[in-house]
Amino acid sequence: MTDQQIANRMGISASTVNSYWVRIRGKLGQLSRTELVSKIVQQRANLETTSLGRTIRDLEQELTVAKRRASNSEKADLCSAAVDLNPEALVVFDDEGRILLANPRFEHLFGLSAGAGVDVCIQQLFSDGVPNGKTLDPEDLRNNFRIGVSKPLYGKRNRQLFRLILLISKGELQGNPIYSCVVRTFNDEMAIAQDRAAVVMAELKAASRPTS
Repeated sequence: MTDQQIANRMGISASTVNSYWVRIRGKLGQLSRTELVSKIVQQRANLETTSLGRTIRDLEQELTVAKRRASNSEKADLCSAAVDLNPEALVVFDDEGRILLANPRFEHLFGLSAGAGVDVCIQQLFSDGVPNGKTLDPEDLRNNFRIGVSKPLYGKRNRQLFRLILLISKGELQGNPIYSCVVRTFNDEMAIAQDRAAVVMAELKAASRPTS
């Protein structure tokens, strides 16, 4: 636009427009109108490029987080599948005895329906064998690795009791203690012990044979 066209558009005099041009050139340099417009367009383009760069970095960070979450979710699914496929009865519980994860073998052992294991506290499933006696003390769960050997422990299934052995490992999840527990019937544990003893005896016999 000419100075007069700018003055008409802005409702000011042409001389005022000219004085504005003088002030602009005094700050930005003695440039033509085309050069001034080009400089402003370049500045705006630089600002938009910077803003676009920040947006791209934010999107890349979000993508990285999303990939990490997807990876963690996949790992969690694999861990859950591994627990479910384990031939032993497995259960994971927190410091209060609340069940966090139980595999089908564990649920079957206690006569629970699929998925019902996470709705109970683990100590509710055990008994000292005395009618109307105590359930398992949470302190026993937290402080012992092997339960049910020196002092009998029983599981409860459909109002019937069966003797158990618990093998407990302590770990940590997000700063909180958790416990992984293998649950075996007493008979299964004794069978495993006998198998181990047989292997040891066989090895001792083999070692004691005279060499030719």
